[in-house]
Amino acid sequence: EELQPGQAADFTVAPIADIPLARLQALDSDIAGLNLVLTHEGISLAVLGLRKSRKGHVREVGRALLALPELASLKMLIVLDDTVDITHMGDVMWRFCNNADVKRDSLIIEAAREGEASH
Repeated sequence: EELQPGQAADFTVAPIADIPLARLQALDSDIAGLNLVLTHEGISLAVLGLRKSRKGHVREVGRALLALPELASLKMLIVLDDTVDITHMGDVMWRFCNNADVKRDSLIIEAAREGEASH
């Protein structure tokens, strides 16, 4: 059945607790931050700030993050330059919608373990 404007979907997304920056930077020191605020609104999306320093860096960090048990259910991860204020969702969406080339900048990461969501 199609949802009408203002109608809630019949599924819920569990909020993801904030992960300390030091723990994230233990995975990769170029991580500037991770915004999980939308998971508290039932939206399975996180925003990562990253100082991209080498080819394949986004793929490498994305896989490492999505392998964390806390993020296993996450459906979408938006990675932006570390210069973007990832706490300001208006700026995040403007950057994402105006600077991303879907063909060039999209990456699908298959689930690492059975039972996980495919990313």
